[in-house]
Amino acid sequence: LAAMEKACDPMPSVRFLLEYDQLAARLELPAAKRLAVLEKHMELVCQRDDLFLRRITLLNGEGRWQKALEAIRGRKFHPWEGGEGTVSTQYRFALCQLAAEKLASMIRTTATVLRGGEVCEVPVSELAVGDEVRLSAGDMIPADLRIVRAKDLFVSQSALTGESAPEEKNAGPAAGDASPACGCLAFMGTNVVSGSGTGIVAVTGADTFLGRTARSLGGRREKTAFEKGVNSVSHILIGFMLAMVPVVFLLNGLTNSVLNSSG
Repeated sequence: LAAMEKACDPMPSVRFLLEYDQLAARLELPAAKRLAVLEKHMELVCQRDDLFLRRITLLNGEGRWQKALEAIRGRKFHPWEGGEGTVSTQYRFALCQLAAEKLASMIRTTATVLRGGEVCEVPVSELAVGDEVRLSAGDMIPADLRIVRAKDLFVSQSALTGESAPEEKNAGPAAGDASPACGCLAFMGTNVVSGSGTGIVAVTGADTFLGRTARSLGGRREKTAFEKGVNSVSHILIGFMLAMVPVVFLLNGLTNSVLNSSG
């Protein structure tokens, strides 16, 4: 492949370029590098439909779906065995990916907030500490909230505690640690099962209870008492073995010397 790369500048022929890409695919060369070589020699790529289709496949693989669609629409392919199905497959794939991308851009997670005396929907990413969030049945808790008003407010905290039964939340001062057991706090990642209420944003983003939990899981795990005990016993046994080896050799040498002198 290295020898072929040296011969690629200038690229001698279309056939050579096709053989190079086939070898690069077998050697699992990164798609970006293969695509860069093909686009560098577009005048040769445009001479063969199969080579042009390889470029389209790589464009789709790299997430450049719009460019892949434009390439397919801008070229008249000549029929060859198996080619029609591959072209239509790549065309449909690019269309589906672009449609999914547009749908994803239309989906926004919002919260109902009271700002400036008016109730409005704002993206969760724009929530700030002190915002007054209105809660109703079916809402996801967008941040860690301190409940200031509640009417039959029940929140499912199974994502945090594993408990299937919803927890009732009431207005009141926080007592003890900020944990899911606290009845006046609602945490990000939970959802309202029934009732309604109002909460004041206390913490957002990675500083929430859910964010701290995620960080702790991603960090270095501390050893359990059992693991520490096993390691301690292992160290004692290894030390005992290391201490006994020279003693055994010494006793063996003394025994042999006594037997030799007596003989």
